[in-house]
Amino acid sequence: MIGLDQKKHENMVNIITRFEEYSAICGHIVPESHSEAISIKISKFKEAHDHYHNLLKQLEECIGSYRELHDSLKKTAFPYVRKMGTQVRSRKHFK
Repeated sequence: MIGLDQKKHENMVNIITRFEEYSAICGHIVPESHSEAISIKISKFKEAHDHYHNLLKQLEECIGSYRELHDSLKKTAFPYVRKMGTQVRSRKHFK
């Protein structure tokens, strides 16, 4: 699984912050159509990052649940599998 590069993300957040700060001071430099397009992309960027973190949280919960089930199943089933395996092997030797 490929994760997001935290350093690249932080750099982009810094660029966004500067853009927003500078726009408040001298936003007239950026044409309105470009400013709107950039604002939409910034919003989508932030949404994508939030979505990524929500998915990571869900994945962590899924992995935790899987591990709990794995351990529980191993503890309950393995002793019986071992016991049945011994019986199966002993029957083969008597045939």
